[in-house]
Amino acid sequence: MKSFFIATSVLIGTTIGVGIFSIPYVIAKIGFIPGFLYLIGLGLIILVLNLCYGEVVLRTKKNHQLIGYAKIYLGKWGELATIFAVYFGFYGALLAYLIIAGNFLYSILGNFFSLSSFDYSLIFSICTTTIIFFGIKAIPKIELLIIIFLLIIISIIFVFGFPQIKFENLISIDLKNFFLPFGVILFALGGVSAIPIMEIVLKEKKFLLKKAIILGTLIPLIIYILFSLVSIGVVGKIISENAIIDLGNFLGKEILFLGSIFGFFTVSTSFLSLGLALKQIYHYDYKLNKTISTTLVCFIPLFIFLAGWTNFIEIISITGLLIGGLDGILIILIYWQAKKKCDDTPAYSINIPRFVAYFIIVIFFLGILYEIWNLIFNKI
Repeated sequence: MKSFFIATSVLIGTTIGVGIFSIPYVIAKIGFIPGFLYLIGLGLIILVLNLCYGEVVLRTKKNHQLIGYAKIYLGKWGELATIFAVYFGFYGALLAYLIIAGNFLYSILGNFFSLSSFDYSLIFSICTTTIIFFGIKAIPKIELLIIIFLLIIISIIFVFGFPQIKFENLISIDLKNFFLPFGVILFALGGVSAIPIMEIVLKEKKFLLKKAIILGTLIPLIIYILFSLVSIGVVGKIISENAIIDLGNFLGKEILFLGSIFGFFTVSTSFLSLGLALKQIYHYDYKLNKTISTTLVCFIPLFIFLAGWTNFIEIISITGLLIGGLDGILIILIYWQAKKKCDDTPAYSINIPRFVAYFIIVIFFLGILYEIWNLIFNKI
């Protein structure tokens, strides 16, 4: 059972990241009740996609990531579409981490140094670039500690925050921003890259992969619901894009400090994990040296940041919808082909009704079109 819990924690750790801090903000914009339904609906869709992808992994003898499976089952066009999604997703996430890291550092150190959150983001970029250049092997162990710390912090926030929840903060509804949470929640629930790793962790106990995926998908969903309940219930509609700082202002300096420390380490480990993975792609797949690989990883999001694109919610919304939506569509298409062309017998098999699969594709396709339309006309 040890391998089962490790595999489950891999999915939980991959899923829970910077998105948790922004979910209360987008839900507060439409109201907790429709936001709760949003979380449940998208959570179930992500669960279906994760299970489909898990079956694809089990049906294929060699281990790959999404680009490899797309190449095998969809051909060149699928590979190119997935490459676009992966790189856009990498850089969108790195940019989001860079922005919010500065906010957390400002919350922690603002009383000691007269620097802005922008300045702290630049310092964060310099430090992480150095670490990514030299590499670090302790990140997986640190991530496990972060998950444990997360559960402790969420429990503390819930215990102290629940008695201060105001019922009127939870019943207001405003649907004029109905589509706002879509991309942010997709971003926050995305953890599909962990599933091939889960199969490797389970080894000969691959029959446990289905249960590990279900548990590893539902635990982050429950955490997001509880965190949103307390955050919106305590702070109300005035909650900002960084809920942990707002909660600290309402619940006390201790909560603010603990939450900011947790937030900073969560963002740091996520940035480093993602950055090192992207560096390896450039270094091993494209045969670029360490300096060029590190430069491509760290300086592209920094350049976009310096160019003025610093709207955290906008960035993760675009990344979540364009990339999460595209990944979702590709996973369904890969799943259909793997059912026909697999080279291994899976430890589990699910039968997703065609109308459910088409419904997911249509929802994601419309979401992508909406985000593209919104992006173009908001920028003009």
